[in-house]
Amino acid sequence: MTAGVAIVTGGSRGVGKTITRALSEMGYRVHMCARHQEELNQAAQDIPNVHPAQVDVTDRTATRAWIEQVIVREGCVDVLVNNVGVMSAVGPFVRLDMDEWEAVFDRNLFSMARICHQVIPVMIKQGRGCIINLAGGGSAYPRKHFTAYACSKAAVLRLSDTLAEELREFHIRVNAVAPGMQRSEIWRHALKVGERPVHERWADPEALVKLIKYIVSSPFLTGKFLHIDDDYEHIDEQVMASELYTLRRVSPSGRSVIPQPATETR
Repeated sequence: MTAGVAIVTGGSRGVGKTITRALSEMGYRVHMCARHQEELNQAAQDIPNVHPAQVDVTDRTATRAWIEQVIVREGCVDVLVNNVGVMSAVGPFVRLDMDEWEAVFDRNLFSMARICHQVIPVMIKQGRGCIINLAGGGSAYPRKHFTAYACSKAAVLRLSDTLAEELREFHIRVNAVAPGMQRSEIWRHALKVGERPVHERWADPEALVKLIKYIVSSPFLTGKFLHIDDDYEHIDEQVMASELYTLRRVSPSGRSVIPQPATETR
């Protein structure tokens, strides 16, 4: 008997493959997609209980058809991990090709939003679900020469915590994850174009496995942005009610001001 059904985008290598392995180890039946068939086949050989599909998430028709096939076949989706990301359009902003700049949003943000839009009704109907969106470097701080990546990933954070509030009543949890500097194609590309990280060490994939397993198995964790090095195992009700592990405007008083929902007047 499996723990349930999971969907992972970009699950054939790097961070995606690590996350696919983590979910497989938890007993999930994992449906994952990627663009390259050879890498998909290798991942399916390396990890048990994986169902690969060659899909480019920027192809809206193909992606929708794939998700629909999973839903029809399985009847449910317990975990959704939106992992696909790209660091292209790198360099001084004024020198960038704006078509390429905008295309980063299609892959990093819009594809994620479309997949969430298709999967969330299934989770609402079943009364449960866990969504994990990959954010990472640049989403919470300025990142010189990576405007497209940083802006798109910052948008991922706001999408994540806003969905967390919308879906709380349906017992659907939404969190964002920063995987650290993993050995992935996206970081190799960053280094190739001259990125110089604060440290030179690669992050431990097992730290990412541990974080993913914690988020999936936690019944209360939602609306947070967690890094693999965070002390997330000690998050309690007080932390959940606070703005720790979130992206907020900080006022001079040391706390952010969250606008209250407008009340209807007659």
